[in-house]
Amino acid sequence: MDQRDTPSYYRAGTISFQSRRITMRSTRAKFGTLTLLTLSTMLLSSLPATAAENVEKTAYHGWDLASAHNHQAFEPGHESWVAVCDKEPDNSYVYGHFTTYDGETFSLRNDYFSANCTKRGLRGSGKQIRSFYVCEDGDGCSPTYYLDRATG
Repeated sequence: MDQRDTPSYYRAGTISFQSRRITMRSTRAKFGTLTLLTLSTMLLSSLPATAAENVEKTAYHGWDLASAHNHQAFEPGHESWVAVCDKEPDNSYVYGHFTTYDGETFSLRNDYFSANCTKRGLRGSGKQIRSFYVCEDGDGCSPTYYLDRATG
């Protein structure tokens, strides 16, 4: 019988032929796993980033609020959304006044302690919100809040 074909229980301190084959399979499995991890890392690093920077602020006037959110769109460009919420049961409406980076201004109104906020979405690189404030009919306004552009 050849030395390498001898079962391991006959030769103390040596590795049997079958053990070496298991070791080779184990080494191949480790190499395959390493190759797979390397290729998947290369693939993921070549994909465009989907996580984008988000910029959001909320202006309060009492319980009433207006919020603005700028973010990088999944498609090229930027998106924004704004919301105005009347949270006080005082029979007055609330409006938010918004200015975009390209100079457009608009107002959004929410009536008399509504269960839902009024919302609006904007698309385009210049359509990100630059500044905004919230006012309550006949009761003043919040300070002006400024938002940075979303990048990503």
